[in-house]
Amino acid sequence: MVPITVLVADDDPIIRESLAAILEGQVDMEVVGEAADGQQAVEMVERLRPVVVLTDIGMPRLDGIEATRQIKQLIPETAVIFLTVYSNHLMDALTAGASRYLLKDCPIDELLSAIRGCANGPPRAVRGVRG
Repeated sequence: MVPITVLVADDDPIIRESLAAILEGQVDMEVVGEAADGQQAVEMVERLRPVVVLTDIGMPRLDGIEATRQIKQLIPETAVIFLTVYSNHLMDALTAGASRYLLKDCPIDELLSAIRGCANGPPRAVRGVRG
């Protein structure tokens, strides 16, 4: 089985490293990189070409929305999943090219399912935004 390659982008090192550890524990996933800001994420995507980018919105140098626009221009087939505390940026994320939009309080199984869904076909419903 070819693993789903994932790049994790979040400016909070505890969140970023925890997510990477969770994903590395999955037999079908491989974390190919970790980015601390949006600019670094764009540069790493161009070089590493992951199947999925897991990103936050609020990051230094380049926010997740603009990073997604640039990623989708460079490599349109890369799926971008937002994992964020912001419930009010859904339309911005979709317009930028996001495949999924999840809130950070979602169950881990929902996140893993979103990653697998993005890797296995076109985006379905955007989930995770409550209230």
